[in-house]
Amino acid sequence: MSLLDLPRKPADVLDIPQDRIPDVIREMWRAQVMSPLMRKIHADLQSGDPRARSRSQLALRRLGFPD
Repeated sequence: MSLLDLPRKPADVLDIPQDRIPDVIREMWRAQVMSPLMRKIHADLQSGDPRARSRSQLALRRLGFPD
């Protein structure tokens, strides 16, 4: 997986096939892009936009974080 294929926003996380999640997470840590994505997810959780909050909640679940 290339750096360009890694998720950059919560909606990107939702497009990852479930069986690829562990590999994508490993690659994100290796490429040091996990923290920027997590900052975006957490910012969207505080958004006034219910759709952005919902996508971010789903993205966290998909990445294996509990509610």
